[in-house]
Order: sequence, then structure tokens, then C-alpha cells
Amino acid sequence: MASTIAKSIHVHTTPAPRSIAESKLVLAALQKFGEVATFRNFKYEPNKKSLHAAQNTIAIFASATAASNAISSSPLTVPRPLDGGGGGPPLTCTIQASRHNHEAAMARNPYHEFFVVENGSHVYEEMMRTGVPLEGLADGPMGRKMIMGKKESLKLGEEVERLGGRSLMGLFREGVENGSGEGGGVVR
Repeated sequence: MASTIAKSIHVHTTPAPRSIAESKLVLAALQKFGEVATFRNFKYEPNKKSLHAAQNTIAIFASATAASNAISSSPLTVPRPLDGGGGGPPLTCTIQASRHNHEAAMARNPYHEFFVVENGSHVYEEMMRTGVPLEGLADGPMGRKMIMGKKESLKLGEEVERLGGRSLMGLFREGVENGSGEGGGVVR
């Protein structure tokens, strides 16, 4: 399995896409090289305040080969559709290898990694009463992520794995396979 950095690219688009529809044109052009797993135009990122944020996009392909093929095809020209206004000049996409550290970004995301089920909340009690297939799926809104050191985080992650901690999707599939997930979590 290739690392995320080998599968990710940075796309600088000139002129900047004016709308989501034009960003989708860039995405469609990139999908000719292979499946694009992640596509983020920084124009729509709330923490990116730069004037040039709209010109920058991060894309992660499903394979490293697709990413290297996209990089070797740079610059990529994407024609704009003729929607009454003449379309304007085509979008020119300069594609480079990404220097964005996706692993660090995921570690900063409070909704990524393991979770603790708050089994004392009203949300939990209500969901358990309605027949949620597994206890782990009865979690309510999450509070802020605790700040901890890297060593402590790794130790906690190892402990979660040792105890059989899994993803929410894994818990859901396990509940469906056991037959208790039929009926959408409603007791009949």
C-alpha cells in the first residue's frame, strides 16, 4: 500500500475556478488519470484566508501511479463551458507533488481516530432503548478533543487496538452481520 504522500498532488489553477461547477471540471479532468479519493479546493476552507486560496487544490488519488501520471501531464488545460457568457479563458492546472502532511492534519481533526462512548448521557440511553445494533453506535455529539502529547496519544491508540477498538463503520458492519442491525435500529 502506497503512502498518502505518494498519492497526493497539489493543483494550482489559473485563473481560479469561479464556482463549485468549475472546480468539478478540474476534478473531472483529474479523474481521467484514476480514481480521486479526496479533492479539496481551499477556496471553501474556512481557515484559509489567503487571496490565492481559490487557486489551490489538494487531491489524493487511490493509487500512486495515477498521481504520478497526473504530475507528468502538467500543465493540464480544462475548457470552461459556454454558459451564455462566452465561457472565458480555459483553466490551466499546474500539478505538482503535494507537500501537505495529511497524517498531521488527520491527527488535528477531532473526528478522526478512536472515540469514547459516553454511556451516561441521555442520548446514549435513548438510543439504547430504541435498539441500536451495537453499544458503540449510541454515541452522541462529541466534545472537544483532549490535548495530549504524541507519546501519550500513541500509547492510548495501542491500548484501544489491544482492547479491540474499531471504526464506527466497522462497528456498524459487525452489528448488521450479527443480525441485530436489521430494521434500521428500531425495535419491532
